[in-house]
Amino acid sequence: MKRSIGAKTIVYPAPVLIVATYDKDGKANAMTAAWGGICCSKPPCVTVSLRKATYSYDCIVQSKAYTLNIPSQKYVKEADYIWVAEEALAISLCCAVVAGHDFKKGVSLSVNHSVDSDSTGSITGNILGALYGLDIIPENWLMDLEHKDLIVEIDGDLFDQFG
Repeated sequence: MKRSIGAKTIVYPAPVLIVATYDKDGKANAMTAAWGGICCSKPPCVTVSLRKATYSYDCIVQSKAYTLNIPSQKYVKEADYIWVAEEALAISLCCAVVAGHDFKKGVSLSVNHSVDSDSTGSITGNILGALYGLDIIPENWLMDLEHKDLIVEIDGDLFDQFG
């Protein structure tokens, strides 16, 4: 008797699927997609889900063409350079947890890896700042910060509104 195990991704963790297409000017575009799966066995077909808000989605709609690639083990490191937001958040949360109350340690961990470290550094800094406040940031990091007073004012306004 057949039993359904429900919809499953082909492989996890992401990145797994690389969706490649072109924009209206012929410029190549690639993204990783974490949500994909087998949709048919005869003929063998794979499905992928993209949010309409992505640039890649717009390119596919305009060009009416895309290529779906499943990188082999040989290209795992290269595929890591085309990544998704969930990965940035996962790396940042991990760095924030490991760092605890040590802002410098958390941000340093988050920017010293093989992929898009400016994003993970920013996200980690935001997480730690939201958890522990301005005082967690080393004073020597704040000394030359441009528009510090404006940033602190906006932070206060946001906290008053949403905090």
